[in-house]
Amino acid sequence: MKIIKFLKPYALYTSSDIAGFDDDKADKLIEAKIAEAYEAPADDKADKKSAKD
Repeated sequence: MKIIKFLKPYALYTSSDIAGFDDDKADKLIEAKIAEAYEAPADDKADKKSAKD
């Protein structure tokens, strides 16, 4: 699974939406320049980890 950020509207998604897709689908959306690979900023990762504790 890959997390992507949409650059323009696609199906039910709007630009700037973030979603997860299987690798093949995500790669196709990235190649079509509809989306880009996304990784949460380091601050967001730390907040989520501490919220679980």
